[in-house]
Amino acid sequence: MGSAAGWRGAVRVRRLYPETITSTRGTTITTATTTNPIAITDFVRRQTPESRFGHFDGDIEELTLVEDHVVVKDEPDLRIVSLVDTSRFRSSVVAIDPDSHRLRVDFESRQEGEERLANVVATGGEKGPSGHVELVLYSREALAKEGIEIDRKWGLVSINCSPTDRPTPMRPETMARNMLEMEGGTKREYTAEDFAESVWFWSRFVMIEPDA
Repeated sequence: MGSAAGWRGAVRVRRLYPETITSTRGTTITTATTTNPIAITDFVRRQTPESRFGHFDGDIEELTLVEDHVVVKDEPDLRIVSLVDTSRFRSSVVAIDPDSHRLRVDFESRQEGEERLANVVATGGEKGPSGHVELVLYSREALAKEGIEIDRKWGLVSINCSPTDRPTPMRPETMARNMLEMEGGTKREYTAEDFAESVWFWSRFVMIEPDA
């Protein structure tokens, strides 16, 4: 069925973030375990219904028990899984509508110690349904480099809710922060196509700040 990476991306597994086994195809996949190795980080706890981030409509601790998902990226310090059931997730990313949205530029940082950056948000609307949801996890070691200590193997750092049936590209300034190893970034490499897709998407979509 092609490359090992392609085969892994097509595997649906049970339980989130388990230990690993080796399949008969020689490809490492995930399987169930009785120990939950996941910590919910403060990055995810800020993704509430009142925030301008996508969020899970329920107890966030339930996300450590999600069953049906597909592993789309599995690296030593990064794991991304796509969820099969997206019905309880709300997307804060919307297509820009100049007739109903009021655009505002904030100059802010995600956390103390990070450099502040310009961020465009829309007001005057509501979050919408999610067509695609990915959970992003960083390893304990990767988080420790950023001064974030967890007592589990993995830390859930983001719930990425997309209004389309494809993943929402990472914002270009976030990619730059990571690639340049700026304060608050985690070292990653990106291609020119990655950056182009990000710029094109975020030129037409925006995160919405829900009406109070």
